[in-house]
Amino acid sequence: MLRSSWRLRGSLSLRYLSTTTAFTPSPRRQLQYVTSDTIDRRLLQGLTSADDDTRPVNLIQDEESARRILQKIEELGPNHFHACDTEVAQIDVKAVGPVGNGVVTCLSLYSGPDVDYGNGPYVWVDNLDSAEGTLQYFKEFLESKNYLKVWHNYSFDRHVLYNHGINVQGLGGDTMHMARLWNTARFQNGGYSLESLTADLLLQRKKPMKELFGIPKLKKDGSKGKERIMPTVEELQRFPEFRKRWIRYSVYDAESTWFLHRVLQDKLDQTFWFEKPNGDESQVGSMYDFYRQYIVPFGECLTDIERKGMHVDLEYLAGVEKQALEDRARLEKLVLLWASRYCEESERINLYSAAQKQQLLFAPYFNEKKNKQVLPAERLFEVENTEGFIEEGKQKAKKKRNIIIRGLGIPPTHFTASGLPAASAEVLKELAGNPETDPPQYGRAYGHFEDKEEGAAACVALKALFDISSINTMLNNFILPLQELADSNSRVHCSLNLNTDTGRLSSRKPNLQNQPAMGKDRYKIRDAFTAPPGKKLIVADYSQLELRLMAHITQCKAMIEAFKAGGDFHSRTAMGMYPYVAKAVENGEALLEWDHTTGKEPPAPLLKDKYGDERKNAKVLNFSIAYGKTAFGLAKDFNVSRKEAADTLEKWYSDRGEVREWQKKAIETARTYGYTRTLLGRYRRLPDAMLKDDSMASKKARGHAERAAINTPIQGAAADVVMQAMLQVHQNPRLRELGWEMVSQIHDEIIVEGPEESVDEAMKLVVHLMENPFQKPLSVALEVDAKLSGRFHDWALSNCRKYNGKPWCMHILGKAPTVFVCTPEAFEDVQKTQYDAFGKNPLFVEAAADVLGQGVFAISGPLWHRQRKTASRLFTAQMIQHNMDVVVPEKCIRLMKRLNLAAERKNTVVSLKWMLDLFTMDVFCKVGFGIRMQGIERQKIINMLEALQRSSARIVGRILEPSWCWMLRRYLNIGAERQLATDMKRVNGMLYGFIERSIQDKAKRDRNGANGNTKCRMDLISLYLEQHAVDNGKDASFYPKKLRDFLVLEKVRMEIQEKLPDLASGKEQVPSLDDTHQLVYLEAAIKETLRLFPVAPISGRTAVRDVTMSNGVFLVKGTSVHMPHYTMGRMKSVWGPDAEEFKPERWIDPATGKIVAVSAFKFSAFYGGPHACLGMKFAMSEIKITLAALLSRYNFKTSKDPFDYTYRMALSLRIDGGLDVAVTRLE
Repeated sequence: MLRSSWRLRGSLSLRYLSTTTAFTPSPRRQLQYVTSDTIDRRLLQGLTSADDDTRPVNLIQDEESARRILQKIEELGPNHFHACDTEVAQIDVKAVGPVGNGVVTCLSLYSGPDVDYGNGPYVWVDNLDSAEGTLQYFKEFLESKNYLKVWHNYSFDRHVLYNHGINVQGLGGDTMHMARLWNTARFQNGGYSLESLTADLLLQRKKPMKELFGIPKLKKDGSKGKERIMPTVEELQRFPEFRKRWIRYSVYDAESTWFLHRVLQDKLDQTFWFEKPNGDESQVGSMYDFYRQYIVPFGECLTDIERKGMHVDLEYLAGVEKQALEDRARLEKLVLLWASRYCEESERINLYSAAQKQQLLFAPYFNEKKNKQVLPAERLFEVENTEGFIEEGKQKAKKKRNIIIRGLGIPPTHFTASGLPAASAEVLKELAGNPETDPPQYGRAYGHFEDKEEGAAACVALKALFDISSINTMLNNFILPLQELADSNSRVHCSLNLNTDTGRLSSRKPNLQNQPAMGKDRYKIRDAFTAPPGKKLIVADYSQLELRLMAHITQCKAMIEAFKAGGDFHSRTAMGMYPYVAKAVENGEALLEWDHTTGKEPPAPLLKDKYGDERKNAKVLNFSIAYGKTAFGLAKDFNVSRKEAADTLEKWYSDRGEVREWQKKAIETARTYGYTRTLLGRYRRLPDAMLKDDSMASKKARGHAERAAINTPIQGAAADVVMQAMLQVHQNPRLRELGWEMVSQIHDEIIVEGPEESVDEAMKLVVHLMENPFQKPLSVALEVDAKLSGRFHDWALSNCRKYNGKPWCMHILGKAPTVFVCTPEAFEDVQKTQYDAFGKNPLFVEAAADVLGQGVFAISGPLWHRQRKTASRLFTAQMIQHNMDVVVPEKCIRLMKRLNLAAERKNTVVSLKWMLDLFTMDVFCKVGFGIRMQGIERQKIINMLEALQRSSARIVGRILEPSWCWMLRRYLNIGAERQLATDMKRVNGMLYGFIERSIQDKAKRDRNGANGNTKCRMDLISLYLEQHAVDNGKDASFYPKKLRDFLVLEKVRMEIQEKLPDLASGKEQVPSLDDTHQLVYLEAAIKETLRLFPVAPISGRTAVRDVTMSNGVFLVKGTSVHMPHYTMGRMKSVWGPDAEEFKPERWIDPATGKIVAVSAFKFSAFYGGPHACLGMKFAMSEIKITLAALLSRYNFKTSKDPFDYTYRMALSLRIDGGLDVAVTRLE
């Protein structure tokens, strides 16, 4: 019978559990804190010998015999444990996981030694050849939650049975998980395989398959060799010479699993979990209670996640692979070219040979300890003779040839176990430094060369060698495995394992836990993880989880107060470590934090920018203390003396004495009792902490155990929190009802996937569940950062490629299907040739009415023609010339004054995005209203622009959800619709003010009511969106994405110097419109940016009558047609194989040097036909003038490097978040 499980939540103080009980065992306890390894042999009664070939077996091959077994199972009742095991064919477990792979050939069942199924307790269900399908008779039993099934490695068996349509339920136990909970120390001693656990806990050896069934491989002389060849699973089950032994081998796996469960249940049932007052007595819980309450449902949760899998963009990965291989080839060529200075046959050097790299970099090297030269000045290496080189005096080429490598003699600082100089990636990075930064930061190799240019070249080459290593890691760990392991639905199913000492999850095939950090993810591997059509990903990540838990567990007042105060904890630590940093913050010379979303520039640099090294040290220190590092380890990290490291630790502890006291108690507990515990009470055995002798080996082992005594409660607590959060998300009935499922868990992140229409509710639920994993809150609030991932436009791109540019349909719940077209011919059909057959999409008009009303964006027919004619007056050639000669230069100079101020404040970060938005608004106010923005509070303008951008995003949100959903929210004035109403009130107030001010400035008052102003306001919003959208090319894409490309930037500046020398020298501040006509490369770069990042990423029309397009596709009246401009610019069928590469040169005719004319239906950023963008010439002229002025004068460096370009779903393609840059003046 199962023990009734005591519920931890709501009854027990987590602080009490994680501190007091971890160090002071209760004197009233009857349970043990760490059970011994001694086995109670009474538990093994009835266990047969692993070598017993006489055991009778119930062989099940038909329905009648299956019914007999199932009848007996029913008689045993629901609380009986049944051990099950499968044997599987057609799977290479070393290469792939069991989801979708493998065929079950047989199922073994054992329900205890006292259960007789007619021919003893052993049941073997045949499912191969003529018996195939017998397994299905056990489907109801296996899927029933009323029958408790015990497995060893439940995940594997559950998945392979699901391959046969059987969804196993009713997990009674997984002996692998139970063993890990009982003794985490087996990772280093024996492991958790069935063979290992059987030997130690059942006291008998289980022979491995190769020993039982392996056939000796014959030697050339016909005698048997030591190597054994394994028959296939099908052969073992089919062939008479194996079949009898095979059946007994299979049923023993089930028998041993049953007895292991019995022994481990007893072990866990004797192990103390908690004690709490309960009237006059104490209530005691065991670790078996813990196992049933947490680990059993967690095992179910993990297998559900594995089965669901993570959706990946295979097209994206293929492109990334190509880029990675090209980058590697380019870097290899660079390194070998550099090596040719020192080695005549450098082109044959193997850059992946550690020995050859050691020789090249460090030879000659004399090992003083060994008193011998381990690397000679020159050395012969044997390499592949790929060129067919024939040695002198020989008649034919050999397979191998020799080359000589002469060493550079760089003094080594790191060594291999054998005493040779190490040439690892870490060493290469140290030697190279960061030669690509501005200014360059050369590594240790630089000082080795007398010629500094030679030293700089060496650093560049060594950095390339380091990058090659990084690229190989990316290829071998992510780019290639993700493609190879993806199933037919483009999902990868990694295996999630509870096999770390701290309880953290690990994963394999592929290892998603080891994804590169954001700053090192050069190929944006994370972008390959996408949501399928109609779905979104919510990525919810705990903020500084381990440090928050350290504050809670240690009850450190200073840490608790710091987290309650908010801000960056590492910056706060830096203030405590460095008095001058604290003084700078106190004097206002540096800011602890700043909210850039306000649009205001910080009055001083942020601490993390001004004192980056100090903050970095603070971060290392915080985590070093959490992980139990000593002054010795910290001295290595900081590259300082041990005394300096000790002083640093003392400064940290001076304000956080509770942490030190807790660490002392943790170490004392480990020394006395040989264990430590986590927040929820899981044990980690630390027997080495109890070692008493002072040998070097014991000291080392004891030191490791003492550090584990400190870091395991912290890291284990994080594992506990994440586990409980995952259980809550997995079991939440509302999330299930909405269709949201967990698809992955990486470090402190939980990733869920579900329908777009319920994303807002789901995100709030996920964040709430993660921030409140326990009913009783911790001393420090848990904070969760959640963001959406879906990349709609990239999803559309993958589909357009999938169908080779042919039309395809998108289905959104509650809406008619939408046809996507993605060829220039189709665009021309809709926009020009059959223009009269298409009108505005009524869904768009309906969704945009509150924002655009009867503006030019939202209407069609005669009304559109009238508005179009009115709007065109703003963009005549004469008006454009005037505005480019007068208005834009004036506003540009004003913008440059702001940038000058930013450049003067060193280490100051400014929001370039808001600066350019204000500049655009400044220009438009003058052009559209004839007024100046001076006198209008800057923050009000920013607030209005933010409101307008949110409103634009809301229109898209309305389009992507059933109309009744947003209409109901609008009627109830709740959620996003309430925000929209508030935003439009702000936009209207500002625009009406502009209109009134414009009227006053012109002395043309007209107070005949608000209708005229309302109409004017609708027109102006549409015109502003059209002109501002194109103008966004300056910030949304061009700066962060391409002008950080050094070659492009240099070519632009060289062109300015050559064509406009007065601008380059500073004699002129702003070029004229005529001047910019000479800047062909700049125009090409702008157009190339807009090709890849069109400001209107998608547009749509609706057929107003039945129409047949030029490609033969017939559209019924009312069919919506979407034209994805973002996708068009990336289609290889349209732009060639280099479609996704940024190549301004494609726009320049090599013969004439002029811009190539491209069809508006191919380069579709500005639309074509009668609906072509009115503001195109105006915006392009403004962009050219502005960029020429700014790039001739300033350098912009994004605060995030590499810059994470994530677009925001709205009417225009906008960066999601700020564009914070440091500004410097060019010399």
